[in-house]
Formats: sequence, structure tokens, C-alpha cells
Amino acid sequence: MTTNFVRDPFHGRAVTWLRDKMDVETDVLPTNVLATPEEPAHAYLDGHIVEGGRSDTAGFVALLLLMVAAILGMATARPSFLPPASTILQAIALAMLAAAVALIVIDKMRVNARRRALAVVVRASAANRVDPAALERWTAKSEAALWVVSESGFAPEALELARARRIRCFAPFAGSIVEVSLAA
Repeated sequence: MTTNFVRDPFHGRAVTWLRDKMDVETDVLPTNVLATPEEPAHAYLDGHIVEGGRSDTAGFVALLLLMVAAILGMATARPSFLPPASTILQAIALAMLAAAVALIVIDKMRVNARRRALAVVVRASAANRVDPAALERWTAKSEAALWVVSESGFAPEALELARARRIRCFAPFAGSIVEVSLAA
């Protein structure tokens, strides 16, 4: 597929912000051309976010167990160890290795369980604000949670609909991108 259309700089800025600040994982990189010739101001991204962080103590404990098991394995391989002690320590090292692998698998399963699908719309048009009809259209396209990043902001009616549908809305402000909502 050839991409002979221009990438909007706001798309790249928004993707960088999503990946760096909001921990959204996507296959799209900030340098990719995101829009299509039919809708040059809109970019649609699929990704996911892990609620509650990436990993907890199980991964760290697994790393420590792997390190101790490696040290024990190397120490018991030396000829200066007595055979009975060497055998016992090697069994301990193998048990630690097995426990570390089990902890890594458990940690990966827990992270995957907290993973939530996410659909992101990046709108790089400074001409007019996002209206409720656009939010309705974008909501109908995906079953995943929806985030909308708009260069031009949002109409108050769109923010009301976003609050009712639990759509997160973001817009640039003072050199950064911030979440916008109606005052409660």
C-alpha cells in the first residue's frame, strides 16, 4: 500500500503522548501515516491499556529467584564443593528456577487479565470542534473503550454525551494534551 498523502503533525504528537504519558500500547508509531485520503483529519488507532500498572511484585521476585538460582548453579559446578552438598544445592537451584518460571507465567497472566481494549480517535482539524454526531459515529465503530483526542476541542453537548457514555476526551492545552470534561 502506498501512502502518498501528508501525515498531520498533530497525529504524531498525539500518538507520542498516548504512548509516553498514558501508557497506551499500539502497533502504530508516531512516525506512521495514520489518516486516510478519504478522512485526512482523522486517525483511528486500536490499542490497549493495562489497568493497575504493568507488573507487580511477582515479576521482581521471579528475577531475584533467577539470579540466586544462577549463582547457586555456578557455585555448585565448582569442583571444590563436596558431592552431597553440591547435589542438595543443585536441587535447591532447580527448584528456585522452576518457581521463578512459574512466577513469570503467573505475572504475565495477571497483566493480560488487566488488559483492556481501547479505540482511539485522533482528530487533527483546528476548523471545528467535535460534536455529538461525530462521537455517536465513532462509538458505533468499536466495542472497545473510546478515547478521543481533538486538536480543536469539544462542543459542550459532545462532552455531556462523552460523560454519559464514559468516553475520555483530550485536547491540547498549554503545550501539552490534557483531559477535558464538563465541570461537575
